[in-house]
This record gives sequence, C-alpha cells and structure tokens, in this order.
Amino acid sequence: MKRWLPPLATVGALGLAAFILYFSLMAKADDPAPVHIAGIVRVFPPPGTADFRRQDAFGAELEFGWEGRLEVDRRVIPDDQLDRIPGINRLSFTPGPGKDIERLDGGRHCVDLYYWQTALGPDSVGPPRSWCFTAS
Repeated sequence: MKRWLPPLATVGALGLAAFILYFSLMAKADDPAPVHIAGIVRVFPPPGTADFRRQDAFGAELEFGWEGRLEVDRRVIPDDQLDRIPGINRLSFTPGPGKDIERLDGGRHCVDLYYWQTALGPDSVGPPRSWCFTAS
C-alpha cells in the first residue's frame, strides 16, 4: 500500500492545482473592471446584455446630488412614468400597460441617460451616457 501513496498524492496535488487555476481564471473573466463616470454608480442592464427580458426595468443608479432622465430608442420617458428610489438614488423605467412604452420589442435597444448635478439644475446637462442591450 505504501507504493501507491506517492502517485496518489501527486494526482491529488495536480487535481487541486487545476481546480484553483480554473476558478481563478473564471473569476477574472466574470468581473470586468468598472468604468467610473462622475455622477453614475451603475447602469442596468449592463451594456451589451444579450438576454434582457422585455418586461424588466432598465435605468441607472446615480451618485447622491445628481438627477437624471431616460430615453430609450430616442423616445423620452415621461417623468411621471419613471420609478425613483431616493434611498439609493435609482432612476428606472419598467414597460407596462398604460405607459408610453407598454413593452419592448425583441432586438437591440439603446438607452440614453441625461444627468446633472442637482445644485446646478437640468440646464447644466451634458452629453448623455448611452448603452445598448438586446431584449429577448
């Protein structure tokens, strides 16, 4: 039995090394480095998403002291149809009955986020932060 111990230990060590290598490579592939843009914490769905459900919300979380509005496919989302969560400064839109956009068609859609510092007001808005996703 003692002559099986060194080969068994070698196989076990190689298996452990392969396991660690695999998961370390997968962790790096899943988390691209975030790009920080002043005023924006995150946008959702992430740019390039290919399996977005047509009835889900899209939008952004802004840094505190910032406000914004959304357009999708060059259509302005009315302020009274936006969902706002002040605690996390989230601005989003969910298509649905009775809204200007009741549902997104399948295919590519692009969102424009126009945002500004609250203290400066909406007249200080600059170029939008734009991203696209594919609805299925």
